[in-house]
Amino acid sequence: MGTKQTFLYLGKKASVVSSLTFLLLLAQPCAANDSSVSVALPLVSNNCISQDSVTTANPYCQVNTMYEEAMALSDKAKRTEKLNAAVEVINSYLIDCPNSVKGLVLASEIYRARGGRSYAIQYNEKAKNILKKYIIESNDMHAMLNYAILCSAGDDRYTAESDDSRELGKKQAEIIVQLCQKQLNDNTDNKVKQRLSETLAIAYLVLGDKKQCNEYLKTSSSSWLDVFENTVLKETWLWPVSRADNVEKEFLLYYLKLSD
Repeated sequence: MGTKQTFLYLGKKASVVSSLTFLLLLAQPCAANDSSVSVALPLVSNNCISQDSVTTANPYCQVNTMYEEAMALSDKAKRTEKLNAAVEVINSYLIDCPNSVKGLVLASEIYRARGGRSYAIQYNEKAKNILKKYIIESNDMHAMLNYAILCSAGDDRYTAESDDSRELGKKQAEIIVQLCQKQLNDNTDNKVKQRLSETLAIAYLVLGDKKQCNEYLKTSSSSWLDVFENTVLKETWLWPVSRADNVEKEFLLYYLKLSD
């Protein structure tokens, strides 16, 4: 039996890594039995409601909602109060799900918004280390994409490693594009092709190519197309951001947190 191989960009050159890849499970929220629902704004598919009770929200999604509500507040005192409450919930969530990359990314966002940039950077680094640590034999494109997103749009942008991390993300995205293109050419299953097209679209956005991202989101019939058109293409986010390119980063992190 041959050894499975996958591409992982580790530094200055692309390496073929035998028996290694990313664990998708560890890039998702802790609850494994969540079903897909739509969030209010914008409409995307995500796994925020437990199958055990359609009225009981996953704590991860509760705190994500708290974060979004806080960021939408113009009153600084009220925003800080909401963020402080979100910190308590995310800390509790991470006690139960310490290896949830999505939870760690959300924690980094909450702490950054609250002014705790050093904590945000630590959570971001832990998320990256978990992704690298749990590389096993599998060719999971979605988990590879999460790593590229985190390198490109995560809190490394506030460190001395900003340029290196962004380059790492782009190189990983280039590898994903190559792998997706090959699988699209080799595959005839429409559902698989749609999923590959969505992955390809997001990889192109990591590379800064909004046009290709838009085209492949259309091809994928993804619910993320509406989100993309109403935010990235309009250079506006759900709350004020300082620069247009930060809208792309917010979108990428939003995708990482809420994509299936």
